Amino acid sequence: MLVTCSSPYFERFGFCGRQIAAPPSRDLGIVVVIPCFNEPYLVGSLESLWACERPGCAVEIIVVVNSGSDAGTEVRRQNQLTLEQATSWAGRHDESRMRFLFLHFPELPPKHAGVGLARKIGMDEAAWRFNDLGKSREGIIVSFDADCRCGKNYLIVIERHFQHHADAPG
Repeated sequence: MLVTCSSPYFERFGFCGRQIAAPPSRDLGIVVVIPCFNEPYLVGSLESLWACERPGCAVEIIVVVNSGSDAGTEVRRQNQLTLEQATSWAGRHDESRMRFLFLHFPELPPKHAGVGLARKIGMDEAAWRFNDLGKSREGIIVSFDADCRCGKNYLIVIERHFQHHADAPG
């Protein structure tokens, strides 16, 4: 999805404030958002994205590890383990053109907790990242699942699509 963002959007529709203080790369063009709930295979998804051919812009992968405040002990334990494993893995796979960022929301309101809210939190954070680059800046936000794999051309095909179809909403 292409996005042009503004502060009124965040004031009206944002679930929470910005979460990532570190500034984005000046040439950030793609943010991949991954909601993650009770998922033991997240690192495989991260490895799949890491193996992709790099597009002409910088890429950030924002993972939102989440659960409702009513989640059981096993879910919380798995989420914590997944977060630790993924953070450790990312520490060994960080470069300026592809960054892995993690958000942890272990206490979401039970009535609203779920993949939809986790995805919204990640996409809002991605919109903040693009907003930091200038209000008229457009970027690509991609949704990915915590147990998915992709081909090596995944990111460059997405970039190419929006280069050739700049008016496409998604």
